[in-house]
Amino acid sequence: MISDKRSTILAITLLSVALLTTSCIQKKELSIENISQPRHQQQQVSVGAKTVPYTEPIQQVQQTIRYTQPPIQQHTQQTQQPVTIETTTQYVQESPSAPIYEEIECTDEVSSSINGNNCDRGSIDKSQLNTQYSPDSLGGNMHSLKSIQGQSIQVGERSNGFTFPNHPGKVIILEMFGKNCPHCIKEIPTLKRIKKRYGNRVEVIAIHSQGILSPSAGQRFISQYRINYPVTDGSRATELQYFIQNTYSWTGVLPFTMVIKDGQTEGSFSGEVSYSELREVMDPLF
Repeated sequence: MISDKRSTILAITLLSVALLTTSCIQKKELSIENISQPRHQQQQVSVGAKTVPYTEPIQQVQQTIRYTQPPIQQHTQQTQQPVTIETTTQYVQESPSAPIYEEIECTDEVSSSINGNNCDRGSIDKSQLNTQYSPDSLGGNMHSLKSIQGQSIQVGERSNGFTFPNHPGKVIILEMFGKNCPHCIKEIPTLKRIKKRYGNRVEVIAIHSQGILSPSAGQRFISQYRINYPVTDGSRATELQYFIQNTYSWTGVLPFTMVIKDGQTEGSFSGEVSYSELREVMDPLF
């Protein structure tokens, strides 16, 4: 009997030891799990006769979140480009050798001065003529003129031209001009160029038809533009201009230019004439 009791006590003891050992091991494992997995959810579970905290691992779900960005609507805004305007301002210094004239067109209708510029001297009335002048003379009239430079100029009337006793054998360019006429001023270089081309075979005679040209004003004008041909005061050649007006239907437009050879008028130009136009008339004369 005693042996059986001892066996029973030993068995109970061993069982208790085994249970205690198992409990300690489970506690240790749970502690390790709590340390290694801190984000697990804790629950109360029963182990043997004791209730111990138990941590159940939370199932991790991997979610893939896709962000769909709405398409960006591109608005094309039409912007007006700024317009850049370049203004070139030219400053012209007035000097005695470079007068400034306003550009105006010479036409038959021009009858008044614009800012001192005038390219129409108007028509000459018969009442303005010298009483000794005979416009109906069959033999023609001889006009004795004197240039600002002091040269004597003889001009004889003919039905279809003029004679120039002081310039025998030469082609004559007879010009009516005004010192306040811009187109007349622009024609000066053309006449000088013609003289240079043809040399002593050509002479230019310019009659100032725009009022009185005094000797002092005439000298300044000649020096200013370096004119190398005779210039005369038209107020002393009214009868000659009257003859030109009646014979060539000159209306008073300035400049008025004629080309004359051997007493016959080869060509006439109302308004500014170009170098090429003069050459077209003059080249065949030589």
